[in-house]
Amino acid sequence: GEKDAETLIVEVIAMKDVVEEGEKCLDKEWVMKVFDNAMTLMENSDLRKIDNKEIKEDEEVDQSEIEVMNDENKKENELQLEIAQLIGVLFKHHPDEALSIVSLLYPGYLSDMLKPEASNHQRKIALFLIIDMVEYLGYCRICLLYTSDAADDMQCVDLGGR
Repeated sequence: GEKDAETLIVEVIAMKDVVEEGEKCLDKEWVMKVFDNAMTLMENSDLRKIDNKEIKEDEEVDQSEIEVMNDENKKENELQLEIAQLIGVLFKHHPDEALSIVSLLYPGYLSDMLKPEASNHQRKIALFLIIDMVEYLGYCRICLLYTSDAADDMQCVDLGGR
């Protein structure tokens, strides 16, 4: 069966510990597998929250069931914060591989989390990820990645300043 959010939180914390303790012996393939796993966990968590929202909107759901779903969603939010921290640990301990992660995160997941219709929790997760990217990878590396992607896509890039 599917694991509950509390169990997944314990697993994500264990993954963070492995990444921190084994930084010197983990190769790029392993780091990317950890990231892929983290994103699968995040996407599945989002789906469970959507399912709970749809069930809560059903007229036949009683208050006790709504409270259970609210508790489940709180645990899902905790899980998502732990996943964001895991990704931050990947940035910190594997900066060379992390540039590949950023290139996968930004065009889809991060930009969706920053849209006006995103929840406050989603924007919070996005902000944590962006802060970790800048802290561990450096603003210049992120800008270079962004501007080279934009140039490849023939998009206009506003670097600010002037």
